[in-house]
Amino acid sequence: MSATQRPPVLPQGYRVPAEWEPQAAVSIATPPGNEVDPALFAGAEMTTVASVHGAMVRALAGHTRVRLLARTRREGLAYAQQLGAGSLPADALEVSVISHCDIWVRDTGPIWALSEHGEAALVWMGFTNWGYFPRITGDWASCDIPNYLPRDLGAALGLPVFRTPLVGEGGDKSFNGHGSLLCCLAVEQDRNPQLSVTQLTELLCASFNVRRVIWVNEGLAADAQTFNVHPYYGNATLPGGVFTPIATGGHVDEFCRFVGPRTVLLAEVHRERLQRMTPSEEITHYRMAGNLKLLQEQRDQDGAALEVVRMPLPPDVVYTIDQRDPIWYTMRELRGVQIDGPIQMVLSSSYCNFLVSNGVILFPRYYRPGMSELVDQIDHEARAVIERVFPGYTVKPIDPSPVNAGGGGMHCITNDQPRA
Repeated sequence: MSATQRPPVLPQGYRVPAEWEPQAAVSIATPPGNEVDPALFAGAEMTTVASVHGAMVRALAGHTRVRLLARTRREGLAYAQQLGAGSLPADALEVSVISHCDIWVRDTGPIWALSEHGEAALVWMGFTNWGYFPRITGDWASCDIPNYLPRDLGAALGLPVFRTPLVGEGGDKSFNGHGSLLCCLAVEQDRNPQLSVTQLTELLCASFNVRRVIWVNEGLAADAQTFNVHPYYGNATLPGGVFTPIATGGHVDEFCRFVGPRTVLLAEVHRERLQRMTPSEEITHYRMAGNLKLLQEQRDQDGAALEVVRMPLPPDVVYTIDQRDPIWYTMRELRGVQIDGPIQMVLSSSYCNFLVSNGVILFPRYYRPGMSELVDQIDHEARAVIERVFPGYTVKPIDPSPVNAGGGGMHCITNDQPRA
């Protein structure tokens, strides 16, 4: 059967809601158990993934129920207490026993859909560890492969699950809820190299019942896949001998997202950085200029032009990691990566990686005393942008740096279920 004859994955009448529509729950997942405090390396006061999870659960309380996915009930109850469940309302947090490998449930979890009658369903994509499989050896090579999380979650909730042959992750999917889907071409082609752009577009439309796929070309330099090392970068991922964490290759939730039916948020290097950009900021600046031009040329599902709103990026944070960090060992197992001692790492920080849920926005804030005042200034400017595109929402700032140190942000470690 050709791509043009491909039957829909979702039955007709289903659609994927936008993230600002009503939600029933937000899922998070227990960490693998080997997390470290990035403060060991960054030389600043940072906290752990558990502290970020805890701040998020508290911020969502009274707005959205949190579903904690755990490998065992004992693990889940223990982690819930670590997050401060004892001080929360009884309905704020629930534990579900669902097998998983890591915290990145935006990508390993399902894409949620609703029928025209309000019935929920899940779409289950293939997963290749963000394109790292089979480029990696060791234990992490099979982390969440095969990925049964969407299947098992659907079974636990008694909801239908529809399987698509598409390989991909939720972090590279942004829906406007009216029939348009925003994706990064570099990511989708990397995960589905056997498909032409036309075939890829048709499979995306069939998988999620959308009428239009809106493309951006490339993501942030700091989100480059770690194994893409270059001799002219000192055999590192980025110029100056800098590596990325285990990054995705350009997920849109790091730089470009729908924030309204026709409104798209697009990251940009802050104006005060333009005369003193780091090499990776120069790459990002060039890519975002190309993405802006591409967005201005495209239309939504009804043929209407998109409104593009720019969101500043925080300044690059580059720090040193060594053998104390489990990520160092994971990177060492990547084919083509050769490291023996301390290495330079860039933090995967972005204001576009926020969570919106039932009238509240969990939004990144990076400034801490002792930092450059420019960071505080950009924090406030970024918050003003999000308040402008989501008027009336409560914005709750959270420092996501410990999650950024692993290659993602608050959006990456959550999976929101629409309200049926």
